[in-house]
Amino acid sequence: MGISLVTTGLERRGQFHRDRLVGHLDPANVNVQNALEGMRNSMLAHGASFAQATQQAYAMLQGTLQRQAEMLAYIDNFWMLGLATLLLVPCVLLVKRTRSGAQLAMH
Repeated sequence: MGISLVTTGLERRGQFHRDRLVGHLDPANVNVQNALEGMRNSMLAHGASFAQATQQAYAMLQGTLQRQAEMLAYIDNFWMLGLATLLLVPCVLLVKRTRSGAQLAMH
C-alpha cells in the first residue's frame, strides 16, 4: 500500500510540476530563445540539419523540463513521508511493552 501511495504521489506531483513549469516557458522569453539557440547550435555542430537540430533542441528542452518536474515530485514526496514519520513517532510511545517469556516465568 505504501509503494502505491508513493508511486501515485510521484505521478500526480510530477504532472502538477510539469504543468507549472510549462506555464513559465514563453517562446517570446529571451532566456528560452537563448537556451533553444544554444542547444540548436550544439546539434548543428554535431552534423544535424537545421530542422533536425531544431527538433532535437525542443526535445532536449522537454527532457530538461521533465527531469526538473520529477525532481520536484520526489522532493514533495520526501517531505510528505518525513511529515508522516514525525506524526507517527508519538504512536510508538503509546504502544505497551509486552513481557518476554523469561519475565513471565519469573512472576
